[in-house]
Amino acid sequence: MTLDLDKIFIKQSTITDNMNYNNNYGNIMINNSDLVEINNSYFNNNIGIEGSCLQLINNQNLIIYQSNFSKNVAQASGGSLYLLDINNITIDQNTKFKNNVAQIGGAMRILYSQQKYHIYLYSFNTIQAQFDSNLGQIYGNDIGTYPYYYLIFQENDFNKKSLIYKGQLFNQEQENLILENIQSGGELQKYSFEILSNSTNDIIEIKGDINCVQCSNQTYSLLDPIDATNITLYDKLQQNISNYICKKCPEGSVSCYSDIIILQQGYWRENNQTDAIFQCNLINPGICDPTKQNGCIEGHIGPLCETCDYFGVVFKENTYSQSISTIGCSKCASDVLQLVFVILLLSLLAVYLSLSTVIFIKQYVYTSTLTYLRLLKTVPFSNSCVLDQSNFVHQQLVQLQMDNAFTSILDLLQTVKMIQ
Repeated sequence: MTLDLDKIFIKQSTITDNMNYNNNYGNIMINNSDLVEINNSYFNNNIGIEGSCLQLINNQNLIIYQSNFSKNVAQASGGSLYLLDINNITIDQNTKFKNNVAQIGGAMRILYSQQKYHIYLYSFNTIQAQFDSNLGQIYGNDIGTYPYYYLIFQENDFNKKSLIYKGQLFNQEQENLILENIQSGGELQKYSFEILSNSTNDIIEIKGDINCVQCSNQTYSLLDPIDATNITLYDKLQQNISNYICKKCPEGSVSCYSDIIILQQGYWRENNQTDAIFQCNLINPGICDPTKQNGCIEGHIGPLCETCDYFGVVFKENTYSQSISTIGCSKCASDVLQLVFVILLLSLLAVYLSLSTVIFIKQYVYTSTLTYLRLLKTVPFSNSCVLDQSNFVHQQLVQLQMDNAFTSILDLLQTVKMIQ
């Protein structure tokens, strides 16, 4: 929305969650007005390119009373307000700017053309607003204007640094922007820079070093700072900015540097992209070896190395099985030996089944024979004879003896009759 009126009043209004920044540079653009007054209004969660809430260009007077600007994000500059060539800026102490984000000027960006630079020198005297947790990713957490001069330090280590260049960007008397003795190209090693604001003479520290600064010994970072350059929204910055600093070596490590963590013996982590370190089981901690593949000794895989590589997924051409006595994995024999063992086992099983079948058939014939003999009452057998084969044999012998004796008696009687 673009306004071009003499006097504009915004009172008791709320502008929130306006994210249509592809078609304009700010949610409200005001040009060439004598007076813009904002009173008791709220601007929250807006997103724009330059000035997510308001963009004012070439206006005479801007007055803001008892208003609130929070969690607004500008893709370029002026998290909430983008002000260009405003003659008089008045913001009272009851107006708050909190948690706003931009590349330059987390809360607001104030710019003047060279013809009006003399106004810029006095524009801050009437800004009494409260600023809290605003972020300018390049510089100017609260108010972004012009950098006054810059310092370049060369860091030989983390305790020593030397000034290698000091340059002035803006000449107050000549009202010209000066860029001198600035080298383009080459490779930075370890550099950081500071920008001094000429309004308060405070040093503005830029959070996050250039990504070529390497974490020193006993510190590490698994994330590349260059990946954070696309993070612009306030909530993402609050959650992730702490991840891009060098951290102390985690528990369970011997040492660390850059993006490398060297683990103690008996500790395990899933891969080199995580700093979640776990202690191996106390029964057999030797199965964890940080110097080996996947952090495990040969044959072991999985969390804490407690699983065996049964199918040779990790350790190619070899398979492993679980040991019975301890938490360990034993290498399986070659395929030929395993095949011979299986064939031998199957052969023994076949012999056993054959013998069992023969014995069963004999026992069945024996039992059936006794049963039919008892039913025919040919030979008297008791139940115990059926159960005990030795009694069966004894009975057969007795019966044969009796039969022989009876036959002998009959033969003898027959012989006597013939003699008579």
